[in-house]
Amino acid sequence: MAIKLYVDDERPCPDGWVLARTYVAAIAHIDGRRVGVISLDHDLGEDKTGYDIVCYIERMVHDDSGYHPPIMRVHSANPVGRANIERVIVAINRRLENEGDE
Repeated sequence: MAIKLYVDDERPCPDGWVLARTYVAAIAHIDGRRVGVISLDHDLGEDKTGYDIVCYIERMVHDDSGYHPPIMRVHSANPVGRANIERVIVAINRRLENEGDE
C-alpha cells in the first residue's frame, strides 16, 4: 500500500502522512517503493536537503525504466530551495512524458 511521505525536520506531520525527518529516512521509504505521494521541505537541518531527495528520485527514474516516481509536492518556505526542487520535478515529469510518447 502506498504511503504519503512528509519530509520535514521541524514541522508537525499532517494527519494521514508518514513523517521522515532526515534524508536517510526518506530514502529508505523511497527505496522500499512504498511512496505514492511525497511532500518535501528543502532545509532538513543536515548536509542533505529536499533537493537531494528529488535528485535521487530523478536518478531512479533515469536508471530504472520500471520505476514510477511518487507524486511530488514542495512545502518549503525557502524560495530558492523550492524553485530548485520544482525545477527537478518538472524535468522528471518531462522525461516521463517523453518516454510515454515513444
